[in-house]
Amino acid sequence: MKPKILLLNIMIVILLSSCSYIEKAMEEPDPTLNMSAAEIYVQGKNFLDVQDFTNAIKLFELLEARYPFGIYSTQSMLDLTYAKYAADLKDEAIEEANRFIRLYPNHPNVDYAYYLKALASFDKDTNFFTRLAGHNQSKYDVTKVKQSFNNFLLVINKFPKSKYAKDSRNRLLYLKNTMAANELYIAEYYSKRFAHLAAIERIKYLFKNYGGTPSTEKA
Repeated sequence: MKPKILLLNIMIVILLSSCSYIEKAMEEPDPTLNMSAAEIYVQGKNFLDVQDFTNAIKLFELLEARYPFGIYSTQSMLDLTYAKYAADLKDEAIEEANRFIRLYPNHPNVDYAYYLKALASFDKDTNFFTRLAGHNQSKYDVTKVKQSFNNFLLVINKFPKSKYAKDSRNRLLYLKNTMAANELYIAEYYSKRFAHLAAIERIKYLFKNYGGTPSTEKA
């Protein structure tokens, strides 16, 4: 190799090494490096309490990665589920809830995991703009409404004495009314198009499954 080329290669290697060293020197030290599981959890909980969900999620995920076993890791899974739900990461919240249920089916707070899962499915397609526009779910596909209904039904069936049972029952009533209104909406659609037999079948289904709802009288 020619001396000039060799010298050029050496200079490039030195330059790259210097850049790498500078980047490492400029990196901020990890403040959690020497923190215990309890300390990381407390800091994550503090972020959660002030609704800084982004940082709360980071710390709870870090806690699970660094200390995968123990009471703080277990509790952080539930807090992580809530943080993701509150941060509008509904699908991720459902995944976290399912993971907790799978890993700790007999945990004393597993009812909370089921409840968070139901809440996430309940609010999955709801955001500020749909609320502002007065989005009427009964006029659209209610497949996800039924899924949410089943999730809340699971909460009250498995944990009838849970502190989350009352709210779950209230939400079940709302969801039942929504599904009944959907059946009525479809029946009216068929009736306007003179498909009376199809309309009657929808009404019969409404009476059978959603009796006692506000839609019953009009049906």
